[in-house]
Amino acid sequence: MVPVFPAFGSAGESAEEFRRWSLSWDVSWIGTGTHPSLMSNSGIPALIWRTLTAPKHLAARLGRLLFSTDRAYEGHRSLGWLLFFALVETLLVILYSLGHLGGEPGFFMILGTAGILAGAALIVGGFFGFLFGLPRTLRQDPAAANGGANPNNALPGGHQPSNSLEDIADWLTKILVGAGLTQLAQLPGALDSVATSFQAGLGNSESARILAVSVLVSYSLIGFLLAYLWMRLRLSHVLAKADIQLVDNALLHQQSSANAKARNLVLDQISKDPDVVLPAETELREALNRASPDLRSSMFHQVQKLRMESWKDDKGAMDRTIPVFEALLSSDEGKSNHEYYGQLGFAYRDSQDHRNLDLAMEHLSRAIELRDQSQAKGYHFYELCRAMCRIELDPAWSELPRQKCEASNRTLILQDLNRALRSSRARSVIFGAGPGDNGRFQQSELLRDWLALNEVDEAEVQAAS
Repeated sequence: MVPVFPAFGSAGESAEEFRRWSLSWDVSWIGTGTHPSLMSNSGIPALIWRTLTAPKHLAARLGRLLFSTDRAYEGHRSLGWLLFFALVETLLVILYSLGHLGGEPGFFMILGTAGILAGAALIVGGFFGFLFGLPRTLRQDPAAANGGANPNNALPGGHQPSNSLEDIADWLTKILVGAGLTQLAQLPGALDSVATSFQAGLGNSESARILAVSVLVSYSLIGFLLAYLWMRLRLSHVLAKADIQLVDNALLHQQSSANAKARNLVLDQISKDPDVVLPAETELREALNRASPDLRSSMFHQVQKLRMESWKDDKGAMDRTIPVFEALLSSDEGKSNHEYYGQLGFAYRDSQDHRNLDLAMEHLSRAIELRDQSQAKGYHFYELCRAMCRIELDPAWSELPRQKCEASNRTLILQDLNRALRSSRARSVIFGAGPGDNGRFQQSELLRDWLALNEVDEAEVQAAS
C-alpha cells in the first residue's frame, strides 16, 4: 500500500519521487463516494473519510495534471502549474500567519487580511486576463478575397454573431495599455501605497509590507494568467462550438425549407389534376439540386413507381415523370447513379414522342456502363429495353414493308437479348411466360414479331455473346 506521507529522498530526487507517488494513487473510485476499505458509502463514516483524505486526493490529481504524459492533459498543464504556484503562495502566507500566534493582530486577522488582498488581486488580474484573452472573431470579409464566396463567420441569411463584447474588450485593452505605459513610472509608488494600507492588518511591520506587495503581485499575475489561459483553452472552444451549433440549426431550417419546396414542385409535376400548373424545368432542377440527398432519393422512388404504373395505360402521366428524372440527373449523385439513367431511358422509350428513342438509347447505354462499373447485380432490363430501341430505330423495321435487319444490327440486338436472359422476368418478355410465372409478364409483341421476321429462336439468342 502506498504511504500517505512518502519519505522523499535527496533534493535531486524529490520531483521524480513526488511524480511517481502522485501517479500511484488509485483515484478511480473518486466521485462514487465509496473507498474499497469502507463498507458503506453513506453516513458519517464516509463523510469523515472523504474529509480526511481530501488533501491526498487533491495532491494526487494535481500530480497527475503536472507530471502525467497523457496527451489529454497537455492543454491544461499550464493551468496546473499556476494552481500549484498559487497553492505554494497560500502555504507561505499560512506559515507567515503562524508566526503571529498569540500576538497582535493575531493569526486569523493576518490570514483573513491576506486572503482579502489575494482575492482582490486575483479578481483584478483575472479581469485583465479576460480582456487580453477574449477570442477575437475574424473581421476580414472573405467574400472579397474569395471571389464573392460567403464569409466564413456569417450565418445563413446574412447574419453574423454580435461582436459588441469583443469591441469593448479591445477598446479597454488599448486604453489600459496606453495609460499603463504612460504611468509606468508611478507603479512602484502605487504598490507601496496599497501595501502600506494593508500593513496594519498583516502585522504592522516591515515584513508585513513585503508580504502585502508579494501577495498583490503574485496573485495578480496568477489571476491574469489563469484567466488568460482559460479564455484561450476553454472559452474559444465553447464559442466556436456555439457558433457551429447556431450555423447547423440555421442550415437545418434552410434545408427543411428547400426540401419542402422541392417536394411540392415534384408533386405538382406528376399530379394528374389538370388545374395544377406545371413548374418550369429550370425551377424544378434548381429545387432538386438544393434538396437533400435523402429527399431526392425519396422523390426518385416515388416517380419511379408512377412510371412503372402508367407506362402502358397512361402515357400522359408517364411523360410527366421525364422532367423529374432529368432534374435528378443534374444532381451530384445523379451523374453516377445508373438507376437515374436507366429510369429516364425507360421513360424516353415509352413516351408518346418517338423522337426520344435516340435519347433512350443514350441513357440506357450509360446506365449499363455505370452498372457494370459499380458491379451491381441485376438490372438486365436495361439491355432488354435497349434491344427494343435498336429494333425500332432500324430502318428495315420502321419502314414498310418490313425487312430483315442487317447483320451488324442483328448481332447487337442478339447480344442485348442474351444478357437480358439473365433475368427471368426479361425472359418472359422475350419468349413469353414460362412455368411458374403465372402470366405476370407477357411477351412483347415487338420482340415476338422481330424474332419471327428474322427467324431467330431461343437457342440462337442464348448462343449470342
